[in-house]
Amino acid sequence: MGVRRVLNTLPSDVARAAESAQREHWGRVLAATLRLARDLDIAEEATADAFLLALQTWPDTGIPESVEAWLLTVARRRAVDRIRRAASLRERLAAMTATEVAVSQRPEAELVESALTDDELRLAVLCCHPALTTEAQVALTMRLGCGATTSAIAAGFLVPQATMAARLTRAKKRLAGSGVNVEMPGDAAVEERMPAVRRAVQLAYALGHTAASGPDLRDDDLAARALHLATALHRARPRDRESAGLLALLLLSQARASSRVQATAIR
Repeated sequence: MGVRRVLNTLPSDVARAAESAQREHWGRVLAATLRLARDLDIAEEATADAFLLALQTWPDTGIPESVEAWLLTVARRRAVDRIRRAASLRERLAAMTATEVAVSQRPEAELVESALTDDELRLAVLCCHPALTTEAQVALTMRLGCGATTSAIAAGFLVPQATMAARLTRAKKRLAGSGVNVEMPGDAAVEERMPAVRRAVQLAYALGHTAASGPDLRDDDLAARALHLATALHRARPRDRESAGLLALLLLSQARASSRVQATAIR
């Protein structure tokens, strides 16, 4: 609700662009930043910084021609800044210096090319790592891949927000502790994790289709982000029948979503 109040104070074109960017680019920007930072916490915080800076600057500077490239540039710069400030990560900074130099010298258009659908799939596959329980896989995918708030996820799992926050923190620490590689694993590992990925996307959409908390029946933003991720998964794996079926189910549900709500109550 806090984000919604902020959006309501912005010019209409900026508000629409910010909402669209949150829905369409959050996962891609986060995944691309994760490839650079190789740390979930840093990548998530840097991505959030980029979207916050967009809300603060776009009303004055205007909406950039390439929203995704702008967000990628800011998120990566913020990630580097955070790594530089962390004394315990100085060795990692040295290892990634060459990568950052190459990134900073490339035109913005090329930044988008490096964050194609494979990055979204990589993020979903990472969140559904077998080191985590099914519940943790689903919750982490909803948080990182779909951008769901911790409170919304907690409501969906029928647990207190503090409990879910602790579970998400433990899940990220477990991933870090297991030495998870942020690069795309082999085909066999991807295929093994696909059922969990599809389940997470379906449950995220269900939570958006029927909101678990708040005054509204639906959480349209969450539903749209889950649908976008389902589309990305199908685009990345067009021959996967299960992913095609998931996308078809979500599209059918989305097409009928407006019929579930009436402007006036039936008497």
